[in-house]
Amino acid sequence: QEAVYNQQSNNDNDNDNDNDNDNDREHLETANIKPTMELLLDRFLKTTPMSLNNNTSVDNHDPYQHFAAILMNATQVQGGRKFVLRIPRTSTSTSTSTSNNKQPVSVLQRLLPQLQTPNTQRRRGIAGTIRNCCLDKDNAWWLLHVAKVLTPLLKPLSGPEQLDIDEKRGLDPELWIRGPDQQRDNDQSTRLYCVEALLLLCAAGRTHRNFLRISKSYTVLKYCDMVEESEQVSDRINACVQYLRRDEEGTQEGSSDRLVEEMYKATPSTKIKANKTKNNNNNHGDDSDDDDDSDDDDENKQDLDYDGVD
Repeated sequence: QEAVYNQQSNNDNDNDNDNDNDNDREHLETANIKPTMELLLDRFLKTTPMSLNNNTSVDNHDPYQHFAAILMNATQVQGGRKFVLRIPRTSTSTSTSTSNNKQPVSVLQRLLPQLQTPNTQRRRGIAGTIRNCCLDKDNAWWLLHVAKVLTPLLKPLSGPEQLDIDEKRGLDPELWIRGPDQQRDNDQSTRLYCVEALLLLCAAGRTHRNFLRISKSYTVLKYCDMVEESEQVSDRINACVQYLRRDEEGTQEGSSDRLVEEMYKATPSTKIKANKTKNNNNNHGDDSDDDDDSDDDDENKQDLDYDGVD
């Protein structure tokens, strides 16, 4: 009986050791994931072939170009999106940001310039990564106002079309400042992912749709759709346009268009006229205090409107 008992005890100890070894192995495998992603991310960002022209061909071999596709696949799940949206808290980044008086940036913000690289694999993977990060509606405000992903998403869709003054007003100058030299991304998948990201931001809520309206996103989408050859990309653009041009529930007809018109109705001539009014009021001391107050209120309102145009 003692021999049987001792044998069972030894077997139990062996099983416990095996379980401990399995747990240690799983822990090590899990622990190795993050350093590996950090290392690949660092190499990926340090070997970026920057270029102002998206269509420039890159003959040199890029050993880390496929890491963009890994990020796109990883961000399909919550854990991958948390990795991309997080702000690193390492001592090096903290000391650097403190010395430069700049706020630390997230991994996603460091990846945004990759949309302008000449490498197609990089642009396609990062566009897909941004698209996946837009899947969570709770991230929409941060993406638009902190990470500022709107202009990087619209730039691959911007082309050489000549815009009039009204179309330029409120539109980021980076989207039209190059004029005829501005070229759309020549990769269909990159354009598709950018449009799908905009579509997800439109579906995130009324506040975010109004932000896209005021930012004149419709202007870029309209001209992009005119020359788009891919039916799939064109369908996504039309879905975005339906979101941006329709009237919100509980509002009057044409309220979406009036929102943009009222935002940018002020002109430089209005500003000059307001300044002349102020000078005239200062030169005539016989005006009443009530008139001065009303003129100041009108001038402040015009200044706010004009600042919005800037």
